[in-house]
Amino acid sequence: MTDWTTPADVERRLRRRWDSGDLLRRWAAGEPWEPVGIGLPGPTAAEAAADLAAVQRWAASWERARHVRVERKRVGAG
Repeated sequence: MTDWTTPADVERRLRRRWDSGDLLRRWAAGEPWEPVGIGLPGPTAAEAAADLAAVQRWAASWERARHVRVERKRVGAG
C-alpha cells in the first residue's frame, strides 16, 4: 500500500474534530446535523493493475469499517 487512506486514518481525523469541540459546539448552537465528508485517497487504476490483491485487502478493510458509508467509483476503462 502507498498513501491509501485507512479506516484508522479517518478515525484519527474525526477524533481531532471531536476533540476540538467543533462538532459539539455546532450541536449546542442548534445547527442541523450534516454528515462529515472526508476524501479517501485510494489506489489508482495503475496500482490496482499492479497489485490487485493489495487493493482487495484495502477495500475489504472498508467493508469491515463500522459507522461509515463509503461511496465507490469506477476507475480505469469501463
